[in-house]
Amino acid sequence: VVDPASGLVRADRKFSAHRDTVENRSNAYGNTMVALLAKTIAETGWFASPFEPYFEGDYGRLLMEHFWVDDHFRDALGDETVSGEANVWPFYTGVIADPAIIGPALAHLDANGFCDPYPLRYETSRRPEREVWLTRHVLPDYQGSTVWTSLGAMYLQVLRTVDPELAATETARYVEWIERDGTFWEV
Repeated sequence: VVDPASGLVRADRKFSAHRDTVENRSNAYGNTMVALLAKTIAETGWFASPFEPYFEGDYGRLLMEHFWVDDHFRDALGDETVSGEANVWPFYTGVIADPAIIGPALAHLDANGFCDPYPLRYETSRRPEREVWLTRHVLPDYQGSTVWTSLGAMYLQVLRTVDPELAATETARYVEWIERDGTFWEV
């Protein structure tokens, strides 16, 4: 999974990721999971981490070097597209905890339609070329521009660390929606 030359998830292969119905190649989510694994191994001390040489204790370093663009994370290597997951998982996992990074990334999502009509969308427009064949034909845009409440809940938890007032407002919108429909929608 990990390219021994860079410490990043290999870009020459497809891997399942949080969005398992789109093609994923060395995306921010996958690289966050490798960073989280490295961090967890170091924190538990159970054995020497094969990943430590890539991180040297700074588990967000590779994400910042390879995915951070101005005020947000791009989704994948070689792709400037922004995704909701790329801008939630590094913070939700604790791989990056700096409010000076979290605030701008979440503000970027809010300003660019990822929180509309509710937090959080993976993308703001459909990209059928990334959908796996079956999904593209049977469930188009399933994990594209649709709102995923599971990702929204993670977004709200992270948002609360940098903007508790906005997080409370967005949570109240979710409560209204749940009370109106009598359920917590997944998609």
